Amino acid sequence: MSEENNYENRPYGFPRDLFASVKLYGIRLFSLLFVFGAPILAMQFTGSGKVFPKQQAVEYISFVVLTFIIALYLMFPFNGGKNNLHAIRIFLTRRRKRYQSIDRMRSKEVAKTEKRGIGRR
Repeated sequence: MSEENNYENRPYGFPRDLFASVKLYGIRLFSLLFVFGAPILAMQFTGSGKVFPKQQAVEYISFVVLTFIIALYLMFPFNGGKNNLHAIRIFLTRRRKRYQSIDRMRSKEVAKTEKRGIGRR
């Protein structure tokens, strides 16, 4: 009996698909829900004259269609096995000092000028 057969016949083991995602017809379920859920949420929040008046039906329909297209784009595959939505999330959260508030930068400049004595009255 070889080691491979001995390994496969053990009553315990590590599940093979521990990190596998749920798929429906080869498409991840999260992607399907995101792509079809985004326009539905857009219709819920902006429908019945809340954002777009009744006279702007063309704009309302184009908004829902563009929401679907953007959601579809965000689910397209990107480098490294991720999709565009995950790539944007990783880009924004990888380095915390990448984006700083304008007011925070302005307050640092004011603090520097006050230390030098510039701008005091």
